[in-house]
Amino acid sequence: MSTRIANLLSTTFALACAFAATLAAESPHVAPVRETGTKKISYLQQVQPIFQAHCAKCHLNGNKKGGLSLETRESILKGGESGPIAEPHKSDESSLITLLTIDDPDSRMPKKAPPLPAEKIEVLRQWVTQGMPFDGAVTTTAYKSPLSPRAVKLPEVAGLSNPIDRILGSYLTKHEVPIAAVVDDRLFARRVYQDVIGLPPSPRDVAALQSDQSPDKREELVNKLLADKSRYAENWLSFWNDALRNDYEGPGYIDGGRQQITPWLYDALETNKPYDQFVRELIAPPNPASEGFVKGILWRGAVSASQIRELQAAQNMSQVFLGINMKCASCHDSFVSEWKLSDAYGLAGVFAEKPLAMYRCEKDLGKIAPIKFLYPELGKIDAKAPRDKRQQQLATLMTTEKNGRFTRTIVNRLWSKLMGRGIVEPVDEMDHEPWSADLLDWLANDLAANKYDLKKTLATIMTSRAYQMPAAAMKERDDHYTFRGPVVRRLSAEQFYDSLSTLTGIWQEKPAPKALECRPLQLPARWIWSTPNASVNAAEETIYLRKTIELPSIPEEALATIDCDNGYELFVNGKSVSRGDDFTKPRVVDLTKHLVPGKNVFAVIAQNFKPDLSKPTKRNRKGTTKATSKPVMPKMPNPAGLLFLGSARVVSNGQSNLINFDSDSSWKVSPDEVDAWTSPAFDDTSWKPAADLGPIEMGPWGFTQKLAGVKNKFTLRYDRLRAVWARSDALMNALGRPNRERVVTHRDSPATMLQLLELTNGATITRIVSEGGKRWTAAGSPDEIITQIYLKALNRRPTDKELNLARSLIDTPTKPEGVADVLWSITMLPEFQLIY
Repeated sequence: MSTRIANLLSTTFALACAFAATLAAESPHVAPVRETGTKKISYLQQVQPIFQAHCAKCHLNGNKKGGLSLETRESILKGGESGPIAEPHKSDESSLITLLTIDDPDSRMPKKAPPLPAEKIEVLRQWVTQGMPFDGAVTTTAYKSPLSPRAVKLPEVAGLSNPIDRILGSYLTKHEVPIAAVVDDRLFARRVYQDVIGLPPSPRDVAALQSDQSPDKREELVNKLLADKSRYAENWLSFWNDALRNDYEGPGYIDGGRQQITPWLYDALETNKPYDQFVRELIAPPNPASEGFVKGILWRGAVSASQIRELQAAQNMSQVFLGINMKCASCHDSFVSEWKLSDAYGLAGVFAEKPLAMYRCEKDLGKIAPIKFLYPELGKIDAKAPRDKRQQQLATLMTTEKNGRFTRTIVNRLWSKLMGRGIVEPVDEMDHEPWSADLLDWLANDLAANKYDLKKTLATIMTSRAYQMPAAAMKERDDHYTFRGPVVRRLSAEQFYDSLSTLTGIWQEKPAPKALECRPLQLPARWIWSTPNASVNAAEETIYLRKTIELPSIPEEALATIDCDNGYELFVNGKSVSRGDDFTKPRVVDLTKHLVPGKNVFAVIAQNFKPDLSKPTKRNRKGTTKATSKPVMPKMPNPAGLLFLGSARVVSNGQSNLINFDSDSSWKVSPDEVDAWTSPAFDDTSWKPAADLGPIEMGPWGFTQKLAGVKNKFTLRYDRLRAVWARSDALMNALGRPNRERVVTHRDSPATMLQLLELTNGATITRIVSEGGKRWTAAGSPDEIITQIYLKALNRRPTDKELNLARSLIDTPTKPEGVADVLWSITMLPEFQLIY
């Protein structure tokens, strides 16, 4: 290891220690994250299946042969007539292991059965050694999850208005959890920004919240962020891509055996489509846009019987919308739940062209599965109806108000996403007992009462005191979970990437190959010029165009994309801000610092010949321009046109809105240049409306194809291609972005060795911080650079100790390499990587 890298790692460690001290001083209620390198045994995923497969006949499902029940941890510790069978952390002294390994077949367990395989015995041995963790499950089968909705009466609790807090009032008191403390404005802002739009707040955002004296300021912030349609959709698109197994490329796409639903999904999120309608359109697609989910993946070559497309649909639909694991039941009667092989095939038959033959572990049973819904008490499906009608019937049964399982499953997922742990765990096992059944049922009922508006459920959770409580660490053992506040969470791969891009200014370079094809181009901008036939043949001329807009406030961000055949110069409020002479390469211009509240004027000099734009346009004392080049004679015919796409994001009435100002016939045009024509005070009423040449995709310019060189069409208005649209790379893979060949409803939060290696020595992060270091170098003195980096990355100023440590990384005079080291060190801090 080089001396420089060693020093960098040493300094980063010191910064982390300084951060920990600062955090302990500022937020004493925030618990540290505890991680362990020991691979933990999961009771639910590893131990319970062994008990169900080999012990259920005698010791589960109400059976207590010899007085022994394996239903709960307590019953296992209690043992049977011969006494306890297991002692936590002492596997060698536990008869549970001894009875499985003794040689005497008359005494060995399980009775009258082959010996347990060595690998299963080892799982049980490790489980006992690790203290017999129960993964939050209280019982295996004693709890029965209700199907119908259950009414919950809200208790009256003095000083608490949010229904969640009223329900949890007695719970928190019983468990001696303080409910008065909430995180400060800085931590709340960082938490809610990441949860809603997947981006960190700017220093200005945090300062505004801190200075706001309104008692409802946090609720207003939540509503403002939820109203930010496009950024909300981009953030939650990753969540639903995982759950719906949707991606831009991968197995099946090349040969047409798989179809993405991204255009439909993005639109559903942006418009906040009611969740019941959302699910109905996935189960019974009204058009091809949403049918990719139930069609699944047509794998190349022969696959197991349990992976045919119809069974994929049954498995995925049950898991995502009902929290049911049907994968085991797709091969044989499940060992871990009540579901049978006939249930899986009966549901799969809804999606089949013809009745399905049943296979158990690849063996043809010679039976045809009768078509049915998993809960016949909710209604039946007409097996004789055409497939599309059967899917519609299924969609209706799934989303009926009588199906409380449907609403409980999604609100539990939202709670888990925001709080780090579900009310029921795991979130795909909704037959497990919730730690607060009243909370789960109230949230489910409230979703239905609000016409399945997911944003309202999110707002209710995020405006509760429960959400605003200091974060707690997830315990290594979770036998008896007690809610004490949100669990410390790691940023998702996309959130980390976008936070890093926000800090460095280095965004994704290009979208995934199929991302540009996700949605038809729907932009209102028009090509304009001074004459109607300019797209075919225009004179060699210079024209002058103007557009006036009104803004209610200073924009948070504002950008424009410009394309002009042949060249242009753009003025904003009288100041020249951009020039271009290559119409094959549209330009993106940051307008943020040039716009003001009230009237703003865009003025464009457009030339139908190739100008010399190597120098700014010269001006005489009257404010008019002086030609700096001679025309370059073009070949005839000679098309001419200007395209301008502009947007400003502003806050108005507490909401973040996007104001668009695109080229169209509302622009004014003149063939002559006059004094002060670029000024906002100029009167252009005598100018004529610009000629509308045609839509954005018209020839001969092919602007649609040029979008790939500008940015993804979904982020066309931002000049920020977010990670959700990009192909997954080594960094995103290390940070946990799945390949989406299977349903993923929860990403693991603990750090891994792969993440450590990629974050410390990966090519991607090295490139980003190196380029970011070059951008930050011109930001001022070393102390100014360090302070601004801390404000942008962590929304606070560095402490004196942190400032001194960071100074040691920056050379004098300031060099990009030193600034890059500071950026890298900051991104390695838990404060940057965690939501706490």
